[in-house]
Amino acid sequence: MRYRLFYLLLLTFLFTACAHKPLQVNSGSQGDVLIVQGGNAAVTDAGGVLRLRGEPFEVRSRWSRVNVCISRSEADLGKVAAGVDTVREMGSCFNLGKSYAMEGDADYLVLGDGVNALNEAHGMRRNDRYFWFPVRSFYDEKSRKDLPLAKAKGRYYAAFWVDKNGDRRLDGGEFALVPLLLE
Repeated sequence: MRYRLFYLLLLTFLFTACAHKPLQVNSGSQGDVLIVQGGNAAVTDAGGVLRLRGEPFEVRSRWSRVNVCISRSEADLGKVAAGVDTVREMGSCFNLGKSYAMEGDADYLVLGDGVNALNEAHGMRRNDRYFWFPVRSFYDEKSRKDLPLAKAKGRYYAAFWVDKNGDRRLDGGEFALVPLLLE
């Protein structure tokens, strides 16, 4: 009897943990988030680094809300792991209290330890096939200065989160950490 209960609990755990397929970033037309530059998907190298030129790019998604944290330091992103409650966990860049206020026509991402909450009220546009957000520059939270992409060369760390089930928690399959290299 104990073994049946154990197996039942194990199966329940496995099915719960696998509730979402992994968040797909730059994985083709079926992906959740696609970084596009010059009309083409940005290239991810063999080390998993997304390589971009110092030119405008777009964040495209089949989801109407995409949360993006971007920083020069991976440590600034804080706790990005399955189970993080974005309402209570102050140590995560996705904490909803750390959302940057963005205009409806925004075309920049804020560099820092908070979240760029991209949606239609904050710069996300839509067409017949996908939602998209244009990125023409960064705004550096620390220096409080606009940073043109042509001058933003170097390594950055991005975390993407799509709350697929609306529970305000980072569930497995809803987030991805992606190193970026602007050349």
